[in-house]
Amino acid sequence: MMKAYRTLERYARCSIEPSGLGSSDFAILELLLHRGQQPVNAIGRRVDLTSGAITSAVDRLEAQGLVVRTADAEDRRTRFVSLTPKGTARIREVFGAHKQAMDGVTTGLTKAERETLINLIKNAYEAEGPKEQVRLVVEAPEEGGCRISVLDRGPGVSDEVMESVFVPFFTTKPTGSGLGLALSREIVELHQGRLGLARRDGGGMSVSVWLPDADRTPAARALAASRARLTLTRS
Repeated sequence: MMKAYRTLERYARCSIEPSGLGSSDFAILELLLHRGQQPVNAIGRRVDLTSGAITSAVDRLEAQGLVVRTADAEDRRTRFVSLTPKGTARIREVFGAHKQAMDGVTTGLTKAERETLINLIKNAYEAEGPKEQVRLVVEAPEEGGCRISVLDRGPGVSDEVMESVFVPFFTTKPTGSGLGLALSREIVELHQGRLGLARRDGGGMSVSVWLPDADRTPAARALAASRARLTLTRS
C-alpha cells in the first residue's frame, strides 16, 4: 500500500507540473470546477491551507485572470471566488490530463489495495459528520515507515463498539456486513502493517494504517491480492 501511495503521489505531481500550476493552485481550481463558486474561507478548509496561504493563492490566480472575487450581496464581509471563462478552460484541460494519468496508474493497484483505501474513506463519509471535513493524511512517523490516516468529524463510537469494531460480522449499520474493517485489517497485516482506530480531540474518529519501509514479500502480495484467503467465522 505504501508503494501504491508513493506511485500515486508521483504520478499526480508529474501530471500537474507541465501545466505550470502549483499543487495548491491546482487544488483550488479543481475545487471550483467541480463545486462551483466558494467562499474564500471554505476553500482554505477544503484544500487544507491557512488563511494567509489561501489569500496569497487566490491573489495569484486572480492576477492570471483564472478566478475572480465577488462580494456577498447580503454580507459584504464574505468574499466568493469563482472561475473565469479563462480559468474554466485552463483547469478543464489540466484536470483532463491529470485524470488520464491517474486512471492509468491505478490500473496497477491490486484489488485488495483499492478495496482497503476505498472502504476506509467510505466509512468516514458515512460517519454522519460534515463531508467536507473528511481528510486523508499521509505522514512519515519517527518510527519509520508510512502512516495513512482517514479522519472524520462524526459522532464517534462507544467503548463497546471500540472493543468489537474489528470482529468479523459486527456492525452498527442497518445494512452493513461487518466485514469492511475486519478485511481491511487483515490486508494491512499481510503487508506487515498495523491498522488502528482512535477518537479525535474535538470529536470524530481516526483510522490509521501504518506500513513499514521494507518491501513486501511475494507471499504477502499474493495473499493480499485475494479476498478468498481471508477466513472469517461467526461466533
